[in-house]
Amino acid sequence: MEHPKNYIIIQPQDFPFKEYLFPFHIYFYDEENKLYKKFLYANTPFNKETQKEFKENLMKGYQVAVPLNQQKTFFKFTGKVVEVREIKEEKEVYKVSRAELRNLHFGLLEHKKELKKAMENDDFTEIIRTTRNVILQFPLNLSNDVSIAVMLTNDLPSFDSFYNRTMVLSYFFALYVKLQDTAEISKLIASSYLHHVGYTQLPTFFSLKQNFSLTDNQMHEMKKHTKLTAHLVKKVGLVMSPDIEKIILEHHERANGAGYPEGKTEHQLHPLSLLLAMSSHALEFSSGRIDGKKHQLFNVLKSIKEKNSLPGLDFNFGKLAEKAIEEFVLQFEKEDS
Repeated sequence: MEHPKNYIIIQPQDFPFKEYLFPFHIYFYDEENKLYKKFLYANTPFNKETQKEFKENLMKGYQVAVPLNQQKTFFKFTGKVVEVREIKEEKEVYKVSRAELRNLHFGLLEHKKELKKAMENDDFTEIIRTTRNVILQFPLNLSNDVSIAVMLTNDLPSFDSFYNRTMVLSYFFALYVKLQDTAEISKLIASSYLHHVGYTQLPTFFSLKQNFSLTDNQMHEMKKHTKLTAHLVKKVGLVMSPDIEKIILEHHERANGAGYPEGKTEHQLHPLSLLLAMSSHALEFSSGRIDGKKHQLFNVLKSIKEKNSLPGLDFNFGKLAEKAIEEFVLQFEKEDS
């Protein structure tokens, strides 16, 4: 992760405490040990909990810093002129071995009984909490995408919701295809949280009405949510890899070109796009979002694995997704034997 070497150092009396959102990133810098820590991304709420942590860092003697390339933004926002400080040496705050990270990821699979229970009872509260606790241990200095995944996990509500269910299911699918790169897993996690943000720009009934009941014109409008989501994510200005934007944009594409918005085929898609596509679609189908009928999630996943031609499940999610769901179903059927 590229951290800036030039900062503007902000004295506590110059910091705009009364504001709720800032158009610049905020760092804390430990001058004695030459350690940096990104504290708050631009446009992230400076709420009571964050304010408390901010003051705790000040009490530890850390300095508030903003990247030099955002100096003009800081000045326009606050009217304050501050000194420029060069940080000549930077050390990583977090040092975690690959083996430790691998154990962290695959340790989640030990909680598959929680996920099985969640699918049976249609209540993901416990497994969401468990999965979030794993993600919050990711080392922030690995990449911007890791930082974003951790930030979203920390800041978004932890209750049982569609985006949290999508995050859990996508993460398990990634592990069942032996994906252990934290940066890649973080792309999938961040995309899981964000991929339906575009619905906020559409009339509310699109989030409530079953797909099979939409008119052709309504379906055309609903399909705009993919591009709207990608646009909103870019507009917020989060520093992330193009992969996250690509995964979000492609989560309704299908391996055989039958999806949207661009009708791409498997070799044109980011591999993680189809993992997210399968997670999201399975959850939508099980909730009744597609055909108006609720279905047990594990039965939906088995139908996808068996290539059931049930209307609404007759999609091709590609080779990686096939491998993921085959292993997923195999492991959960073992739980029953």
